[in-house]
Amino acid sequence: MAYVQAAVDAGLKVDDFAPRPGVLLQPATNNVFQEVAKFRAARRMWAKFMKERFGAEDPKSQMIRFHTQTGG
Repeated sequence: MAYVQAAVDAGLKVDDFAPRPGVLLQPATNNVFQEVAKFRAARRMWAKFMKERFGAEDPKSQMIRFHTQTGG
């Protein structure tokens, strides 16, 4: 959120850059249901923040790109 806010403060339009950045959600454990819940919550929170806080109109701006790594 801080990076998005900084870009908006610098004068960029949110829909021009928001589809590109990604985040790292780690570590992923072997509890599949917990991990699915975590990823779904992150996606919903990101979409809500992008739409309501930053005014994103492009559906791709409301999608979060994330990567995760397993704990071994």
